[in-house]
Amino acid sequence: MGDFDLNPKRPLSHPALLWFMRASHNWSSISRVSRAILKHGHKLTSILHEALTAPPPRINLANNSTKPHLAPTYRVALVHELVTLSLLTGIPVDEMGVVYDSMLETPTGYILLIVDVCNHARASHMMARGYRFTDPKHVAPVLASHLALTPSDILKTISDIPSYTVSIKTPFPPGPHVGLLVVVPTLDKFLVMVPSNCRTMIPTHPVSHSAMKAMGNNARNLNRFMAGALVGMEGIDGKEVADALGACGIGAGLKQIPVSKVTAPSEVLVLYRGGWNSGPGSGEEDDESYVGRVPLGTVGLNIQPTDTSLLLFTHVSTS
Repeated sequence: MGDFDLNPKRPLSHPALLWFMRASHNWSSISRVSRAILKHGHKLTSILHEALTAPPPRINLANNSTKPHLAPTYRVALVHELVTLSLLTGIPVDEMGVVYDSMLETPTGYILLIVDVCNHARASHMMARGYRFTDPKHVAPVLASHLALTPSDILKTISDIPSYTVSIKTPFPPGPHVGLLVVVPTLDKFLVMVPSNCRTMIPTHPVSHSAMKAMGNNARNLNRFMAGALVGMEGIDGKEVADALGACGIGAGLKQIPVSKVTAPSEVLVLYRGGWNSGPGSGEEDDESYVGRVPLGTVGLNIQPTDTSLLLFTHVSTS
């Protein structure tokens, strides 16, 4: 619908598409917009088409290819297409899948995919609406012909979707964890290190509450504590922490980042899960999940068994 003025090298870097991708992890956050579109969609279609195809206003847009004056329109257009897809499939907007992190490039444009894990209930629903399931090798030639692509292009995307959906739909488990965020800056962007088998997550590893507490008690000398653990520090907690850091990529191995090269955190990131507010003002029911920061020395306080805590180490690579 209209011209989104995408960057051919990185089409998903468009601000509206990045917003849409984030929204796909919690479609309920745009429920008010989707309900409005359901009610007035027939009026919006012509309005959006006119807005997205009209010449831009005479303002200075030098070196800016994302047409900022159209930012709200882009977002509404994407939600409009989501609602249309919801009506076609009979799947409520709140239950739609997530945006796939790659776009299909065709001779006439780009295709944004919404993918999901199809369980038995979803499969039964789709079949009741007239859809059928078949081997991808039977679908690829038809899609390739329709989109002017090769069957191998289609099969490559289809074969990658299951691992992507499983990893992104797997909830982060409750309990304490250690993680590593490695950032590699370049001239026009930055890269983040992810495991080869799960590109939607940074490296993390679970630890026991006692190991997390041990790190909290050594907050002011955390690097020294970690270095001691890695060279054979006595105690179960020290070995556990060393093993967890090694699993994240921190250690003395050839392919690991030395402890001296990482920045130790002063806070713990906590995902307070909806259903019970265990953070500030606890004691009241709360249906919303949210992320809070807890000083390292007080980790364990006001954290429920259903919450997830993450001790996040960071490293900026200059190589």
